[in-house]
Amino acid sequence: MVLKDGEFSEPQLGICSLNEKLSWQIDCRRPFQSPRLMATFDPSAAKCGADEDTEDLPEDRVSHAWFAPHRDDSPDVGLNPVDNYQIDLGYRRPFYSSGEKRKFKAVRMCPGAMVKLANPQQKRHVRVKLDMPNVRLQDLLETGSDLD
Repeated sequence: MVLKDGEFSEPQLGICSLNEKLSWQIDCRRPFQSPRLMATFDPSAAKCGADEDTEDLPEDRVSHAWFAPHRDDSPDVGLNPVDNYQIDLGYRRPFYSSGEKRKFKAVRMCPGAMVKLANPQQKRHVRVKLDMPNVRLQDLLETGSDLD
C-alpha cells in the first residue's frame, strides 16, 4: 500500500489517513470491525524527510503492527457500526549519544511511503513440551533474609 496525502481508501483497511501529530500512526475506519492484518514499514526505503520543528531522529529499524485474526466475521456488539482503529507502526524511543542530551528516535511515515500488508491465516496450533529432569521447584526458591 502506498500512503497518500489526506484520506485514502484501501479495500482491506477501509478509509485511512496519516495521523498529523503522530508520524508513526495511520488512522482508519471500517464497517463493523478492524481487519486481521500484519503491516510492515521500512523507513530506509521510505525516504521521508525530517520535520523542521522536531528534534527527533529518524528511526532506522523496520516496524511492524499486528491485528490478530478474529474468531468470526460477525460485527462487534455496539451502537456504532463503524470501527475506528489505529495502525501503530512505532513510537518514540530514547536514544543516548555520548556528550549530548537525550534525544528520541521516531518512525516517520509520509505520503508516497510504502507499507506492506499481509493477511494472517491460522494454519495450526502447536504445543511445546519441555522436559527439565534436573530442575526442582525447591531450587527456584529464594533463601536468606528475603523470606524472614
